[in-house]
Amino acid sequence: MAGEDKKTIRIQRFLAMCGVASRREAEELIKQQRVEINDRVARIGDVVDPEKDVVRVDGEKVRRPKHFSYFAWFKPKKTLCSRIDDRGRTTIYAVLPPELTRLNHVGRLDYNSEGLLLLTDDGELKHRLEDPKNRIERVYHAKVQGMVPEKLWKKLEKGVKTKDGEVLKASKIKVLRLTKKNMWFVVTLLEGKYREVRRLFEAIGYNVLKLRRVKFGPISLGKMKVGELRALTQAEIEALRKACGLS
Repeated sequence: MAGEDKKTIRIQRFLAMCGVASRREAEELIKQQRVEINDRVARIGDVVDPEKDVVRVDGEKVRRPKHFSYFAWFKPKKTLCSRIDDRGRTTIYAVLPPELTRLNHVGRLDYNSEGLLLLTDDGELKHRLEDPKNRIERVYHAKVQGMVPEKLWKKLEKGVKTKDGEVLKASKIKVLRLTKKNMWFVVTLLEGKYREVRRLFEAIGYNVLKLRRVKFGPISLGKMKVGELRALTQAEIEALRKACGLS
């Protein structure tokens, strides 16, 4: 099977660049024989020339957007980063304006968390930002129940083992403020694993009461309000691309 050259790209990457699906999701579409290249069923590893080849998914022609869209959104709590939910919970796509439901979310915030969520149809950028190898910073404010001794919360920078044996580590952590009964922390991560902040504190015996993402790479939540949506500036888009090695 021929590999990529200057004109061709792998079919999974092409579908991701077009915002159809992530590379992993694209592989599943291909395995399910739902993808065609020039009227033949695509296979994993096939390459395409975006200028010449015709790609279809479920019979619909895939077109590369002439212009990509990039938005920052203050995701509210009790919304799920998914298009459907078999438990009937509200998804982010039920809350977003209809004209933006074609966009994909970059990374995830769990159902009970809020804060900065990036939305785009630029599949290549989404993939690069989510790739743990690129070590894109994600910064959170976490309200933790009770008073956590310094010797315990400092362990989170060295690495702690969860109850299922996984080792998690915060890149940086510091105290943001104290209340009478609880503590707020600023936690910086570099990978964005599933429920990572919550599981970090669970590993040292504490419960996260509230979690808000305030920064993703060079993009900050700033003074946005819950539910607020804004288009990224050209400078912000260029900063995101630079952060993950795209020209």
